Amino acid sequence: MKENTCPNCHAEKHESTSFCIHCGYKFEEIKPEENGEDSKLTCEIESTEKTSPQISEVTKKYFFHNGQQQLGPFTIEELLTQKLAKDNLVWCEGMENWKPAAEMDELKSLFMVATTPVIKTVSTPPPIVNIKKPAPAEEKKPKKKMLIIILAVVLGSTLLVASGIFVIYKFKKNPDSAITKDSIVQIAPPADSSVKVATENNNIPGKVQNTTLPQNVNKTVAQGNKQQNTTQQQTKQQEAIEQQAKQKEDAQKAKYLKNWRNYVVANVNYNFNNLGGITNAKVTLTNNLPYKVDEVMVWLNYILANGGTWKSEKLTFTNISANSVKTQMAPVSERGTSVKIRLSKVNSNALGLYFAD
Repeated sequence: MKENTCPNCHAEKHESTSFCIHCGYKFEEIKPEENGEDSKLTCEIESTEKTSPQISEVTKKYFFHNGQQQLGPFTIEELLTQKLAKDNLVWCEGMENWKPAAEMDELKSLFMVATTPVIKTVSTPPPIVNIKKPAPAEEKKPKKKMLIIILAVVLGSTLLVASGIFVIYKFKKNPDSAITKDSIVQIAPPADSSVKVATENNNIPGKVQNTTLPQNVNKTVAQGNKQQNTTQQQTKQQEAIEQQAKQKEDAQKAKYLKNWRNYVVANVNYNFNNLGGITNAKVTLTNNLPYKVDEVMVWLNYILANGGTWKSEKLTFTNISANSVKTQMAPVSERGTSVKIRLSKVNSNALGLYFAD
């Protein structure tokens, strides 16, 4: 090791001082031996606590990292104002690696500051409670308006009840002066009708003693009521007549439906040749019903001498009016000695007759 370097931090040693300006180590002077050699300076490593009071003139420079950025260099006095924490990493010249500030002997004194007692603050007054301001005068208007409406309704109801009681009393006292609703609607009072008002005393005008309707108004009302009753009776009589007629018609229809064969009849006239055959066959259909027959179907069977049927033909009659007759010519047959006919279908919508065989 060179004699002109600090044995602790290996920095260059200045001859003019007995301390290392970098790490604060103290250099000691070695006494010369008997052999006459020159005296030499040696350094003895002491703790920072012992040397710190003696290096007031020359101090170290420290770098530290607060977790976000690197700050420095600062002296120990400057570190007091940098809010250095125990866990912040610190480095100074002569150190191989960064160390927490609490592990460095020369910096422990920074964290031994006596804590000042917490002074309790004087209790503050309670917060101001929100005091509801009185409602403005305009907000009272709805209540006042509602009160006026209620009073008006009550007063109106009272007047209405009082008027009803007065009318009932007046009617009971003089029932002849009342006019019914029907009489007012049907008969209007004559234009020259008037109400006679007699005063008890001529000196007191306007005082009504009695109010009555003229006799001609009462007569007119009575005549109107009588005419109305007569009209109602006539209407009822007419309805009764129509009901009887309908019942009679229904009974007549039932009779025709039951015996319709006596009213709807078909006959045939024809010529028979000695050599055999039917010619000039004419079918006559008679409708003796008082109702229209919409459709009639007639079958003709041409009968042989042995009683068998040679052939059958069909004739259709439509729109046969009430109490009327219709005819149709039947087909000619080369064989046969007679002709038999039968009705296979009769329809009458007016009568309600629907027959099919």
